[in-house]
Amino acid sequence: MSTPPLPPLLAERWDDFEEFDDLDATPDDESRRHLNRLADRLLDTKRAEAAAAADRYRVVDEFRREWESSSASKASLAGMRVRAMRAELAAALGLSERTVESLVGRAKALTTDLPSTLIALQRGQVSDRQVQVIVDEAAGLTSEEMAGFEAAILPEATILSGPKFARKARTLREHLRATDLTQRHTTAAEFRDLSLAGQRDGMADLLLHAPAQHSVAIYQRVDQIARTLTGPDDTRTLAQKRADVFIALLLDPGAVFPSTDTDNEQGPRQATLHRGVRPNVNVTVPALSLLGQSNEPANLEGYGPISVDTARELAGAATGFHRILTHPETGVILSIGRDKYEVPAELKRFLRARDETCRFVGCNRPAAASDIDHTVAWEDGGGTNVWNLGCLCKGHHRLKHNTAWVVTQTRDGTGDYTWTSPLGRDYTTKPAIRIGAGVITQTTWLDNDPPPF
Repeated sequence: MSTPPLPPLLAERWDDFEEFDDLDATPDDESRRHLNRLADRLLDTKRAEAAAAADRYRVVDEFRREWESSSASKASLAGMRVRAMRAELAAALGLSERTVESLVGRAKALTTDLPSTLIALQRGQVSDRQVQVIVDEAAGLTSEEMAGFEAAILPEATILSGPKFARKARTLREHLRATDLTQRHTTAAEFRDLSLAGQRDGMADLLLHAPAQHSVAIYQRVDQIARTLTGPDDTRTLAQKRADVFIALLLDPGAVFPSTDTDNEQGPRQATLHRGVRPNVNVTVPALSLLGQSNEPANLEGYGPISVDTARELAGAATGFHRILTHPETGVILSIGRDKYEVPAELKRFLRARDETCRFVGCNRPAAASDIDHTVAWEDGGGTNVWNLGCLCKGHHRLKHNTAWVVTQTRDGTGDYTWTSPLGRDYTTKPAIRIGAGVITQTTWLDNDPPPF
């Protein structure tokens, strides 16, 4: 039986493939040798990175033990000794204190409880990421359980990687501790959190860490609504629809969506009204940008630079709005000297717009939730003025007053801080916006000066 001819279009494409028949499908011997050398170098790099990670864990744990016995660790309040050590390492390594806390904990666990894992890392038999999974999953196990877990999971490291290895480790652990899963879940739920991470191009990531049943239910609810949004003119992808639904559920007071089957399984489909919240917005806008004489972006508190058009949109939707206009040359210095200790609302607003986050090295806690701190204490002669005030989260406020960390601030109003650690190392932090000492603030609109947005 003869083979039927190919359709014209497919036959034409087949001819294109036949053009490659004369090409050698495998690299020549010299190219193959070169590629193998490059692959070997990559493997050498991988092993070197693993050995360096093992050495780092050993050094970190030695640092911890030395700190605990040294004069540098002395603090006036219980718990501040560990906090001061974390801050020292975080500033030196350019990491967040939470990351350093995990690093110190893993280093202690590896040198004390999981020596075989540390040896395997030194030899390049496991990666640092796999080690982090092993240490995290081993937390809370008894010595006997930990030994069994380590012996069972290490051989898997050469077979599995990434999510599969993490899932295997989690499965092994849960089998070891199946009897107390309910209690562990209750404890873990105490660390639920909602965090924000800015991204480029005016975007940001919103991350919810919550009990799995709630997170899954939220996702499924949003997904169900998104799948009902169909129409000939709707070109959005399902992922885009999910994002739009989630935003509308929280921010749009008049968002109306078709009900899902879960909403009303027995009756007809009806529209459901979801009431949300409206934002209060703090935006810093260069005055010349408002006048159309500059393209300098505005600044959204808690995120960073945004377009002036976006600032106008935010202002139109907000129930509360304050503007802080930066003056191109002169302005009003916000200071009340030593006439009053309490910081007035106008000055607080300025400082939070200037700093945007806590002013300690690497800290990203929002200024809006931070204390206003006198760099030079009031009782030591410090004034209530822009060059002696700044935003410190409660934790770093306590660190400043109860450990050997020392801070100074420039007196030009730009808000540059210099932190000196207990080991004598200096670190400089700069404000989010270099507004300077000259600014004009306004919180109510004048009759002859309507809102620029």
